[in-house]
Amino acid sequence: MKHAVISNPRTGSRELALQLSRDNVEIGYLHFAKSVPSNCLSYEELISCNGVIHGHWHTIDYLSNQHKLYIKKNYKIHHIVRNHEHRFASSIIVMHLGNINFKRNQIPKFISKEHVYKYINRMRPAYNSYLNWKIDYLHCFDDLYNNSSEANFQSNTIGIENYSELSELYYTLIKKENYQWIF
Repeated sequence: MKHAVISNPRTGSRELALQLSRDNVEIGYLHFAKSVPSNCLSYEELISCNGVIHGHWHTIDYLSNQHKLYIKKNYKIHHIVRNHEHRFASSIIVMHLGNINFKRNQIPKFISKEHVYKYINRMRPAYNSYLNWKIDYLHCFDDLYNNSSEANFQSNTIGIENYSELSELYYTLIKKENYQWIF
């Protein structure tokens, strides 16, 4: 059986996909990212892929039904749970910088509230997509990555001078949507 890591952004899912790809087989991506360059496997590439595939819940429904049925039939699905605010903070930094591999010294002092609204809009489909899939392996971020989520969160947000405003807006918006983001 093949492995697919499908999770939320900023959960360490790309790293888990790399770890599962023991034989250094290239990872197949199921991304439709808006903030960073991304490539998505065609159906023909998917069925010929012998490696691990990687995607995110908020874009999984952009795939054709043919893609989704093939993945459900032929792959074991891995999902990673990470604190939702930690994911949010890291995501808006990525959105601001356009770089998923940002360094601490690149984190800006101010991030536009517009990124909070963009994040909410992008993540809106994630929960319903997640509910339509059987999860074979459920991982905890802190178990995989040495209890580092809180430390990463603190390090990422300490220099963002308007982070409390961004966080307050985030919580206001997710409350209106019945906290669907906490999965």
